Amino acid sequence: MRVHHGFMVAACVWMGAACGGGQSTDGSADLVTRPMDGLIDRTVAPPPGDPRPFALPGVTETTLDNGLRVVVVERPSFPTIALRLTVRAGHDATDGRPEVAELTTRVLRDGADRSDAAAIARRLDVLGMRYTASTQPNRVVLAMDGLATSAREASALLANLARRPHLDPERIEARRDEYADELEVNAAQPSFHRQRLMRRVLFGDHVYGQTASPDAVRAVTADEVRAHHASTWGPNRATLYIVGAIDDDALDAILANFAGWDATTEPWAAPEPPVVTTCNEAHVVVRPDSAQTSVAWVGPSPTRDDDGWFDALVANQVVGGGPSARLFMHLREERSYTYGAYSRPMHYAGLSIITSTSDVRGDVTHEALDAFVEEWDRAHNETIPDNELTDARDYLSGILPIELERNGPLAGYVSDLVDSELGVAFLDGYRDAVAGVTAEGASAAASDLFGRDDLTLIMVGEREVAIPAAQAHASVVHVYDLDGALVETLDGALDSTCPTPFVR
Repeated sequence: MRVHHGFMVAACVWMGAACGGGQSTDGSADLVTRPMDGLIDRTVAPPPGDPRPFALPGVTETTLDNGLRVVVVERPSFPTIALRLTVRAGHDATDGRPEVAELTTRVLRDGADRSDAAAIARRLDVLGMRYTASTQPNRVVLAMDGLATSAREASALLANLARRPHLDPERIEARRDEYADELEVNAAQPSFHRQRLMRRVLFGDHVYGQTASPDAVRAVTADEVRAHHASTWGPNRATLYIVGAIDDDALDAILANFAGWDATTEPWAAPEPPVVTTCNEAHVVVRPDSAQTSVAWVGPSPTRDDDGWFDALVANQVVGGGPSARLFMHLREERSYTYGAYSRPMHYAGLSIITSTSDVRGDVTHEALDAFVEEWDRAHNETIPDNELTDARDYLSGILPIELERNGPLAGYVSDLVDSELGVAFLDGYRDAVAGVTAEGASAAASDLFGRDDLTLIMVGEREVAIPAAQAHASVVHVYDLDGALVETLDGALDSTCPTPFVR
């Protein structure tokens, strides 16, 4: 076989030491060895480095004559900009019809003034900007991210989308059909039914408990969309966030684009939050032939302005905050019941809840619930060890500057904090507050968050699997069909911790 000499030289250069030995006098290759000293032990995780410093850039705030609140975070070293326009036109502004708010927001993607959706898409592409619109329980967020050099033109486009969207019947009808079809596709997933039932159980008839359905979406009229926009989309209900490289001239141009927004709307008021109470009952949606069982344990949580919030944050990180937390390691890595298991807090105006979720194989539903309960008992009865406490605190403290390196995530954090009336000072004190959490504080918070008697079980799965498993882990089991109708109530194996019967 012929071997090209140049190829052999290149291979030896690439392989380094493997070709580095010379030939012995008897023609055999010398053995090339490497010393063991200094090799990395890959069985041991490397220690974390020193925490990266984090300081929130300067934040200034002003209010325009039309009532628009403007928050500016200057980052001159970043050649990008993030614009966030938040408007109090979310689910809570629809008298219990969240589909109206969602449909209105979707239409805001389709054009404004004299530009249709295609023209806006081309303009965004030329400007190097990305645009998204989302509806949340207490607000709508319009977001633009891209090059700082395009800030003037992008803000003019953003202002037009908010002030003068295309709300013609044809576009509304097209978006309405798309939205209804999307919900029907989502309804094929067990998690859709779990989330819908969870809201109903926790919040009842409150606006937070309402979930859009395909029929409800198809019933929305163009007049209702226009009326919702006219009554809620005003500068006095909005805040503009500008994060990134911005000079005075560009800022003046951006503010000028919004200064002419003169719509008159009623001021926004946060809805009176519902009282959230949970106990050891279970609620099960029967989903015939379901290969998986979708599981959620839910309960109230401290809000972010409570004294015990940071204790709860660290406790949640230990129990279910990520792929190294107890739930994930127990249900996935040790038992192979699921692809993942997590817990996380969810925030609404005036309240917070904790959810612990997993989609498990149907044939291990009972065993998966046992594994959850083992973790609830552990959280309730044990003090968090120093190594887990340190890992959780280090992660939460260390991930913050990484997440906020880009302007978009920073704009998201700042807008959430300001709109929630927590203020940006929350970020300034975040790392010190996390570092100050003690084992006693985090353990007490874990016991409160994950007490077995105080969590309500929500499940979606096959009847023969889900109901017996729920009965073994609850005092009473409420059974629903796929339309959400309560069809029967069964006794469970546990003594009840519920103060009153479920009536929602």
